[in-house]
Amino acid sequence: MVVESSLPKGSSPLQVALQAVLASIPVVGSALEVSLSAYLQEKKEKRWREFLSSLAEKLDHIDQAKVDSDYFQTDEFFDRMEVVYNDVIAFADSEKADYLRAYVIGCAQIAAPDTSWIEIYTQHLIRMTGAHLRCLHVVFKLQGQLSETERFLQASDTVPLRAKRVQGELGSQWDDDLVEIIFSDLVSFGLVRSRTNSANEVEFGWSITNLGIKFMKFLDVELPR
Repeated sequence: MVVESSLPKGSSPLQVALQAVLASIPVVGSALEVSLSAYLQEKKEKRWREFLSSLAEKLDHIDQAKVDSDYFQTDEFFDRMEVVYNDVIAFADSEKADYLRAYVIGCAQIAAPDTSWIEIYTQHLIRMTGAHLRCLHVVFKLQGQLSETERFLQASDTVPLRAKRVQGELGSQWDDDLVEIIFSDLVSFGLVRSRTNSANEVEFGWSITNLGIKFMKFLDVELPR
């Protein structure tokens, strides 16, 4: 006899595997399977409700004259909200949730970039974690107001940005290896660029690219006063 799955459509391979294991346990297997399914679904729904509630609060506090109210009835809005939904329910990443809210609001601005730019920003947002965004935020805060010449041809205490300075901004729990891994990803995304010494031999810091600045400004992250 074929037993219908109690997991929701679109369940992850891990959830499907867990279901199979639980279903094979005599007597209590079916009960555990149902409990797991209900728990996972409830957790997803809770994350999504909390996200929408905080998003609505953010929208209430922005200048409504800058918001394209018609945008919320378009296919583009629902397509982008599906992307956000999949991210929110998949990960308990409160830091990234802040940037996802900023993304939704950025897309709804009357002065929003054209669709091609938003698609680029969307792809970057999907593949980054909250940790990536925190690090990019730091380099943007310290270098975003500088010219391209200042960022790539000059040197100061913040240019290029070194791992120790990032740790000073974010906290001691951010060890060297973690910062190096995150910035290696950001370099591959084209959002920051590595800087080397005068002999062009040793990588010793990073500078934010024009794309990195555009992306962070789209998310409406303010520069320091």
